[in-house]
Amino acid sequence: FGPDGGPSQGERAYRAIAASTNAVQLFSAAFSNGNTQAKCYALCGFRQFKPSIFESYAGSLRATNPFVDITFSDHGRLALASNIVARISSGYYDVYLRDIQPKRP
Repeated sequence: FGPDGGPSQGERAYRAIAASTNAVQLFSAAFSNGNTQAKCYALCGFRQFKPSIFESYAGSLRATNPFVDITFSDHGRLALASNIVARISSGYYDVYLRDIQPKRP
């Protein structure tokens, strides 16, 4: 959540990508070119839309294990990427994402 209590910029970007007809390709680009937070959102996308590739991407982020800036409302903290990947893998964030369905080409 952002400082105003609404969706964060990252969540808004995730939802826009997830609603597109080429979501998996866009998540792949975000993972390759984005910061650590973008990589985490991309992993959520892989888990939701193409689980078969999730683990290969997750493994590369676990291996580097950078810190991730997590912000909820106006409270921020740092967490190791491996901890966030574990949460994504367990479905911890699914409740926030379940209403998003990709558009079909």
